[in-house]
Amino acid sequence: MHSFFDAMGPRLIPEKAKDKFLKIGFDISDTNEKFSVVIRNQIAEVSQQL
Repeated sequence: MHSFFDAMGPRLIPEKAKDKFLKIGFDISDTNEKFSVVIRNQIAEVSQQL
C-alpha cells in the first residue's frame, strides 16, 4: 500500500489543485493500516495516520 500512496503525489496536477483543500482518509482493514491524504496549496501530503 505504501507504493500506491507514494505514487499519488507525483500524479497531482498543480493547476487543478489550486485553491483546493481536501482531506481523505483510508482505513485498509485487511492490513490494519490507516492513511490520510491532504491536498492543499497544490501539494499532496500522505501520512500513515488518520
